[in-house]
Amino acid sequence: MYVGIGSMPSRFLDRVREYVSSEKVFIYPEFFDSKNELLSGVSVASYVMRILENRDRIVFAVFPDYHSRDRWGLCNLDVLWIYPLHRRQELQCLPPCIEFIGIPCDRESRNYDIWEIYDVVKQLGYRLWLLGLRPSAVKLLRYYRFDGVDITTLSIPKWQFSDNRNPRAAEMFAFFAESLAEGRLLDKYSLYKQFENGVRRNGAVL
Repeated sequence: MYVGIGSMPSRFLDRVREYVSSEKVFIYPEFFDSKNELLSGVSVASYVMRILENRDRIVFAVFPDYHSRDRWGLCNLDVLWIYPLHRRQELQCLPPCIEFIGIPCDRESRNYDIWEIYDVVKQLGYRLWLLGLRPSAVKLLRYYRFDGVDITTLSIPKWQFSDNRNPRAAEMFAFFAESLAEGRLLDKYSLYKQFENGVRRNGAVL
């Protein structure tokens, strides 16, 4: 499974990058997401400009929310596009370059349940991406065969903001991401235990 790590404080991301060696883990801007920027008031045009500025580094990117038309020529870029599906009806008219259907983790951000569209998405030839993993939605990774997921430190079950101050937080987060890419889910306590006396690569299988 592909794992994306979106925009976070650059110092933290730089440290995470030092520890990630998996070819399945992509760190911003290799994974480029729109959610935080659009929620903070950044216009779609500004978001598109940032994509264009980083186009040589982006591998996966989330297409602008609620835009089923490619008004900016984004489909001409060498990018694997994830379409954030908020409304089931959007499946009827998607940009031609879409590779992944992004399912918002937050149920309130979509008007459908995954089981309602799962077979349709597969029949149409799209792959599935879980957008913004939350600990409460880990069960979705167990129930459905997602091809990709994006995470923050708070995607780690039991993790809190205060844990980000741990001197080894970046290293633990990188290990969590790589484990998830291999289908193994670790929670906060498993990570702390593994980092007590070195790292042992084990964990709960999804």
